[in-house]
Amino acid sequence: PQSPFARLCQPIGKLARKNVQEAIDRFEWLNALLPTEISLKHIPATQLEQWADEARRLDADELKEYTQERRLSYLICLIYVSKANLLDALTTLVLKIVRRIKRQAVDRLNAWVSGQQQSREQLLIMFRDVLKDIKAEQNPELCQKRITERLERVGGIDEVLQSCEDRLAYQSKDWRAFSPKAFSSQRATLLTIAAVLHPKSTETQSDLLEVLSWILDLRADRSKWVRLDLTHSF
Repeated sequence: PQSPFARLCQPIGKLARKNVQEAIDRFEWLNALLPTEISLKHIPATQLEQWADEARRLDADELKEYTQERRLSYLICLIYVSKANLLDALTTLVLKIVRRIKRQAVDRLNAWVSGQQQSREQLLIMFRDVLKDIKAEQNPELCQKRITERLERVGGIDEVLQSCEDRLAYQSKDWRAFSPKAFSSQRATLLTIAAVLHPKSTETQSDLLEVLSWILDLRADRSKWVRLDLTHSF
């Protein structure tokens, strides 16, 4: 079995979705060893890295030859740097996943826009013919009848309205509307990492983090409905 010191010196390796939980378990193990943030704030990052690197190059027997003070200093620095590296790796993985989600959503948006070309042309033709009917027909009742007949030939008013709504739904080309499918397969991984990272943001994004915290609290809830206390005073 691997000794705690060997585990402490073990490199992170390449982090991917399949070993996220392993990395998080290791981070929590490191976090339980020592409250390192409290005692190392005054030490430059380069010094921490240097002492952590020196600790990695030693084996357990070599480490025992050092004085207790130096031995503890090396171990504390190694724990601190290992935690920082794990957090960096998890953050990098989140960014990669988000970029992948965006890329897939943009691809779906572009495919949707391309597929709407024929529908757009059909709606323009319909609009042109209706305008011609209005311009040519003096009798309002006959004009309405002709327009109704045109609409019926393409499925009726409801069908045409739905085509218009579908076309206008993504007129801003916002890729986020196409992200749920790409996000669903990555959701568990992202939320698992978010629970460890404890992200912070600017004041303008505080509502987003509040929602994220709320989602994390409800992850284990299997109820069909979520009860909310809402204020209607506005």
